[in-house]
Order: sequence, then C-alpha cells, then structure tokens
Amino acid sequence: MPPQAADQLAAELAPLCAEEDDPMIRSEIVLTLGALRSERARQSLLAAGQDPSSQVRIAVCKAWTSIGDETASSELARILSSDTDKEVRHAAAKGLGEAGGPHAVPALGSALEDRDPAMQYLAMESLKQVSGQDYGHDVRLWKQYVQGQTPVREEKSLAQQVRDVF
Repeated sequence: MPPQAADQLAAELAPLCAEEDDPMIRSEIVLTLGALRSERARQSLLAAGQDPSSQVRIAVCKAWTSIGDETASSELARILSSDTDKEVRHAAAKGLGEAGGPHAVPALGSALEDRDPAMQYLAMESLKQVSGQDYGHDVRLWKQYVQGQTPVREEKSLAQQVRDVF
C-alpha cells in the first residue's frame, strides 16, 4: 500500500479504535495499524498502549513486533518494564526477541530479575534470539552476559550431576 494510502487508512481507523467498546475489535484494529506502519498508525499504537484491556495491549505488542524498528524496540521495552499485566509483559518480552534493537538486551536483562519463572524463561529465550548466544536456561549466565561479562559455566563433578538428578 502506498504510504499516503496507509496514512489515510490509519487516520480512519484511529478514531474507531478509541470509540469501539469490544476489546476484540480494538485488538484487530491495532493489528491492522501495525501492518500499516505509517506515522499516524504509530501514534495510534502509542495511544492503544494505554488501553484498559490487556487483550488490546497484547495486540499492541504484536503490532510493534511486526514493525520491528528502533521505536518498536523502545516501546516494547517500556511495556515490559511498566505494564502491570503478566500476559502483556510476556508478549513484550517475546516481541523484543523478534524485534531486537538497542533496547532489547537491557530490558530483557531486567526481566531476568522477575520472580515469575515464565518471565525469566521468556527473557532467556528472547536474549538467545537477539544475541545469537545460547547459555541455556541458566539465569546466572544470562545475567553475566547482560552485564557485559563473559559467562563462565561451572563444571560439575559426576557426583554433583547425579545429586542434581535426584
């Protein structure tokens, strides 16, 4: 779609998103805005990021992920650090893994501190995508990586490995 047409469609969709009562329809509008990638669409995504429905905010994460530029990375990092809904934060962490960008590693590093094991897992998987490194599911190693250190795996004796199994 030519940029001018995308901007025009975004201008038509933005008020519909604000006026619509059904979160499912707002979510679909948000996903469409993400596909348009125009400046008006981006402004609407910023506004939709404050939607009271977590379903819509998850769609916002998906839309920013599909855009995948530095602004998208910044917004996903902001959502990851500030949203109060666990599922929205999970969507932001996954999005950062796909979108990458300069904000991804620091934001995902902060997510490693979360007490939610699912968040830690998603942060490690996303860091693997962004960095091209693979430190498995060892939070300690990923924290070292995020801090700019060279992660060092501890060698375990055979007795320690057997003890870990049981």
